[in-house]
Amino acid sequence: ITSFDFGWVNTSLMGGQARQVNSLFTGTSLSANIPLPGEGASQRQRIRMASDLLDEAGYPLRDGTRFTLGLILNDGAQEKIALYWAQSLKRLGITLDIRTLDTAQFVGALNEYDYDLVSHRWVNSLSPGTEQMLYWSCEAAETPGSRNYSGLCDKEIDQLAQAVAQAQTTQDLTQASQALDRAVMQSHILVPLGG
Repeated sequence: ITSFDFGWVNTSLMGGQARQVNSLFTGTSLSANIPLPGEGASQRQRIRMASDLLDEAGYPLRDGTRFTLGLILNDGAQEKIALYWAQSLKRLGITLDIRTLDTAQFVGALNEYDYDLVSHRWVNSLSPGTEQMLYWSCEAAETPGSRNYSGLCDKEIDQLAQAVAQAQTTQDLTQASQALDRAVMQSHILVPLGG
């Protein structure tokens, strides 16, 4: 996430019309509104931060390379953003293999988890419920064709998604949604773009 320069992408590729997403429930009372990693830092600083994080995670730079990631897209219009991000990742020693697929291929790849990264526009309602289990639960992560595209399996997040589904009052729903939002965003499985 720290390697993605949303400011440049927004200005240069989106006409300055997008607002960076920092939540599953951006712009609502359900949002935890946590700062994104590297927020306010220059691109050079973000690349340095990302490099340090990769080193700490056990992915050192060897002969100018770390690893390759596969990104699938279903919309050719997203290619410019993906190509820009690939340049940033290259500075970290990461190769981004971008594949733009037709709808049938894209759905097939989603169903089979045949990707490392997927571009997906997330839309949540103002009254989230049991669908959060489809997005974030361990059971969904183990189910081909589910909407847990990241494959995230975290028992705490499972419990938080269940709390959203079981909320009985507006206050309970708000608190549970904010807690789920915070946990998912801090898991660093998403690269938030713009909405």
